[in-house]
Amino acid sequence: MKLQEDLLLRSFPHPTFYPGQREVLTKVVESFIEGKKYVVLQVPVGGGKSAIAIGAGRYFGDPVLITTQTKALQAQYQRELPEAVVAKGASNYHCFAEHCDCSTGRTMRSDYCYNCEYKNTMEKVKNPRGIVIANNDLIWCNFIRDPHKFPFVCLDEAHNLEGKLCSLLHFEASELMLTQYRLPMVESQEQFEAFGAAWTSQYGEWTETLKGRMSRSRGTAKAAIARELSTLEQYNFTISLILGNFSKTPWVVEPGRVEEGGFQIKPVFAGFLSHCIFGPAQRVLMMSATICDYGQFLQDLRIPSADAVFIESGSSFPREHRPILYFPQGRMSQDTKAASMAKAIKFIDSMLNRMPEARGIIHTASFDDANKIRLGSKHRDRIITHESGEHEKVMEKFKRRSDAVLVSPSMWEGVDLKDDLARFNIIMKVPYPYLGDKQTKARMSMVPPTYNGRKWYAWSAVMKLAQAPGRSTRSPEDYSITVILDSCFEDIWKSNRKMFPEYFAEALHPDGKTWKSPEVFKRLFTK
Repeated sequence: MKLQEDLLLRSFPHPTFYPGQREVLTKVVESFIEGKKYVVLQVPVGGGKSAIAIGAGRYFGDPVLITTQTKALQAQYQRELPEAVVAKGASNYHCFAEHCDCSTGRTMRSDYCYNCEYKNTMEKVKNPRGIVIANNDLIWCNFIRDPHKFPFVCLDEAHNLEGKLCSLLHFEASELMLTQYRLPMVESQEQFEAFGAAWTSQYGEWTETLKGRMSRSRGTAKAAIARELSTLEQYNFTISLILGNFSKTPWVVEPGRVEEGGFQIKPVFAGFLSHCIFGPAQRVLMMSATICDYGQFLQDLRIPSADAVFIESGSSFPREHRPILYFPQGRMSQDTKAASMAKAIKFIDSMLNRMPEARGIIHTASFDDANKIRLGSKHRDRIITHESGEHEKVMEKFKRRSDAVLVSPSMWEGVDLKDDLARFNIIMKVPYPYLGDKQTKARMSMVPPTYNGRKWYAWSAVMKLAQAPGRSTRSPEDYSITVILDSCFEDIWKSNRKMFPEYFAEALHPDGKTWKSPEVFKRLFTK
């Protein structure tokens, strides 16, 4: 079967293409025509991934599933394809019968209300026609329970796929929960099986008790019991999923969060769940700006290399608009971090002196580091920090002030700060996974041929490093600078040069001092 050019053009959602976009779409479609099941596509910010996904899906006919990480990405796809079905979690829909969110309402009623929007949407997902744009967490949980019927599946932001699958198998039990349900403490992988048996034997009784209380309650009391029942159901789903896959991977057990006690269990690997996502699909398109290491990506998702192909696209943005500068201020590793941090804060202050009216982000390794920067800087009045779970709130605060500097460990990706919303990124530390995490240690301890833990460790850091510049240069006309301060960058750059996307490498100035400020940055660096 040959590529049909007229069908390709009709399938594309826009009348014109971005530079290089048509060539990429053609390669994607031809790869599927040649019999590949998996196409892994690396396209930088501004490359038009969403239009490529829509065009490729339409070419092969309905139905098509496109999954995204965030509501913002869903909205972007919906703007390009208004007729698509957009599926979100039940809590995003309103229950008109109980005057609350649908997740709580359907639990209170033990059923959906008349003409329930969420139920109607999920029916379209289960019996699809056309294009469905769905949230990852919602759709994956449903696919694990009930295999899907989509012949074409597109996964956006696919570099996070295995990490998201790990989160589906991550369970936490607080000390309060263990006491409330009279469950045993877990300190090892073996003990979790006893915990699971205790849970399974009592779950039915707990739910019936809650349903009885709910039937006798009204108003806010009834809603509170419904939320508790929903939480219990989610716990049961996760525990059942873990027990059903217990032999497929090693597991790590750690103490729970300090303020809550208890324990948490998570898998060392979770790629074995990917078959639930790919399911019966004949064609799977996986897209990201930062695949970075194609072989590692396939290995973690257990995809046979013979069934897949990798396509990489360059950036259409002028590299002069997105320079990456390396100004080493010392190694940010544990033994030298204090001295290096103090030096880096002085450097940051000198940068902010030269950019009194510019907004930007400082990427850190932890919330503790973020607070140290705020307290140590002479520009602390401009600096905004936050705690975990405050993403939307802090972004609103950041956007309201024209000279704000957001210092955060959680803004490496998924943030769109175009034009004057951000003119600079500062990377304090190479973002390696946390070595205090048992899951990280377990992977790091593995050596070839079983698994190359050290390679995975570097790959995880490279993906985040490559994501950061894209937060603030969002179009060919946009511009921003990225400054790397950690001297450890030199190590990862020299040892893993091939992992870095070409669009990152071409923008990098390994010696920041040789960089000449182009015209677009003149007003950024005021005297």
